[in-house]
Amino acid sequence: MGDDGVGAREEDILKARRASLDRLRARGVEPFALRFDPDAAAADLHTKYATLESDRVSKDRVTVAGRVVLARRHGNLTFFTLRDRTGDIQLFCAKEFLGDRYELVGEVDLGDIVGAHEVVMTTKRGEL
Repeated sequence: MGDDGVGAREEDILKARRASLDRLRARGVEPFALRFDPDAAAADLHTKYATLESDRVSKDRVTVAGRVVLARRHGNLTFFTLRDRTGDIQLFCAKEFLGDRYELVGEVDLGDIVGAHEVVMTTKRGEL
């Protein structure tokens, strides 16, 4: 049986994930929260804010949770597509708004289950 490098890649991934856990814990973040209570679902948000124009910020704060299925990073901006039991919602993470907490965004990987609490908004392209 030949070594195709798969085992080595898996070990590298595990090492990187463990290092990420260590960095989160060093910052006082428990990566395996025992409880997180979302108050909104993706499908409900899309219905409620269907008429919110592009590049607008609502006054409503919501709490969402789901699995990260897509991540796009652009300098001091990161867009995550979060999937819950009802559909997808985009998380818009900007260093401008998060300050030092933006460093935590770099620890999020595809497949992670995350929660977020913030205002509902649309991007310049109209994405909720």
